[in-house]
Amino acid sequence: MSVAAHPAHPTRASLRATRTTPETAPTPTPAPSSARLRIERSFRWLLAVVLAALAAAAIAFEHALRTLESVIAAEILPYIFATGTKPAVSGDSPAIAFQGDGHWFALRITAECAIAFYVAAILALTAALLPLPRFPIGRLLIAGAVGVAGMVLLNQVRFIWLGYVFSFQSREVFDWVHIVGGSILMAVGMAATLLFFVLFVVRKPSTKG
Repeated sequence: MSVAAHPAHPTRASLRATRTTPETAPTPTPAPSSARLRIERSFRWLLAVVLAALAAAAIAFEHALRTLESVIAAEILPYIFATGTKPAVSGDSPAIAFQGDGHWFALRITAECAIAFYVAAILALTAALLPLPRFPIGRLLIAGAVGVAGMVLLNQVRFIWLGYVFSFQSREVFDWVHIVGGSILMAVGMAATLLFFVLFVVRKPSTKG
């Protein structure tokens, strides 16, 4: 009598071993279309041209900006120390007329003290970086807006400082604050603005993992 050999039934373990699970390949991120890239590039250049034009306008109309600064300062000074203020004109320059220490004074805002050139520099920097795709548009516009607002506010601080010294200190102290102190204050403000641009826009965030 012959015995026929029957194939052994596969065990559950062997079934698991022979079962293959296909590996899922990562889905590639679709590359942006050339039309989208062209639209973004055109938009960047359009914004850059607009900001460059605003920078040029800030310099061309710096006298009007000085007049606006005198109006703003005249509104702020009564909350700090002055008992009466109003925008004025001294010579050909806008001025802030204010009463301090019982006397009326007029603080002229000359072209050297105007905010226009600082604003123009920040707008020009933003316009220069906009055409570069590596810098996000939103972050550039936010950095530019923060820089402009910060420098405008800092210049008002300088006017308040000068007005207070003009009212209550000697001429020598006023000259020092006007020539040295105010210049250092604005230089530090511009340095802080550039640092903010670097940290917020230029430097790439570090990725973990």
